Amino acid sequence: MKNKNLDILDLVKVILSIIVVGIHINPFGEYSGLYYPICRIAVPLFFMISSYLLFSKLKNNSNSKEVLVKFVKRNLKLYLFWLVLLFPIAYVYWEYYKYSFWDGILRFIKNFFFGSTFLASWYIMALIEGILIIYFLSKKFSNTLLLILSTFIYFICCLASNYYFILNYFPNKFISKLVDICAFGDLKIYNSFFAGLVWIVIGKMIAIYKVNFSEKKSNIYVLLISLVLLYAEHYIIQKYELAAANDCYIMLLFLCPMIFLKILSINISINNAKLFRKFSTITYCTHFSIATVLDKTLYGIDFQFKSLLIYSVVLLSCLLITFYINRIEDTKFMKILKYSY
Repeated sequence: MKNKNLDILDLVKVILSIIVVGIHINPFGEYSGLYYPICRIAVPLFFMISSYLLFSKLKNNSNSKEVLVKFVKRNLKLYLFWLVLLFPIAYVYWEYYKYSFWDGILRFIKNFFFGSTFLASWYIMALIEGILIIYFLSKKFSNTLLLILSTFIYFICCLASNYYFILNYFPNKFISKLVDICAFGDLKIYNSFFAGLVWIVIGKMIAIYKVNFSEKKSNIYVLLISLVLLYAEHYIIQKYELAAANDCYIMLLFLCPMIFLKILSINISINNAKLFRKFSTITYCTHFSIATVLDKTLYGIDFQFKSLLIYSVVLLSCLLITFYINRIEDTKFMKILKYSY
């Protein structure tokens, strides 16, 4: 029997992938303040969906190690497929040619584990690392303790991104040193597994405890109040110029789980759910590279709707790539294309 909950998750992932494209391209320019805060739900929801699906399988499978290994292998194949294909673009974008051979190798290794090799790839590696960390820590510690620890780590990520310049208002040596430590030098910890741990734990807990959203008005109120407070947080951050990057908001800790629970309460059947799944993954993996090529192609050419045009072309390109892969992946010598999603 078809699981309708999985269909809604595939649909949501399509929406989230389109949102991520918008985050990186910013198609509406000066109006970004209206949609950027809510767009930041995308990556947390991606983490929670993947964690929820995996730990649901682990809960109902006696051979948990086999399920975990399969998960890691599948994501590593996805990562390596696009790394090989898109690395020429990344090589230019990250300016590896400016470094000596060994410096370039060390930079690549650092980006592999704590950032992006091909553009926007950090999420895939962060998911693999985060899942492994939570899986093995779960054998020693309770979910409650993991939630507390991962929330603390997320606060550090907030300090390294949206609250990086808070020390301007608290000129204290201790706080200044703390911010430097939290920033990990040039390692963007808010674009690494550190930022994903809390969402993985939440996804795991929802899977294990089968938390329901229900239709109680109180849950709707919490969701709406969290959304309002997210925009209030964004306003304060912008007003006082606190952000070095706008990745991690504190109010996402309240808003994202409520949205995810609401999503899980929806039961719909989608005939092309698998195609949706392919599109969301392929779009996430390719969009930034395509956008970079388009931006370089149009370099020096400025017009009013340039970003919106790039955004539209990127989405159309991702759609065409998905349809093409879907059409030829079962033909001879094309089986490798299954690693693309």
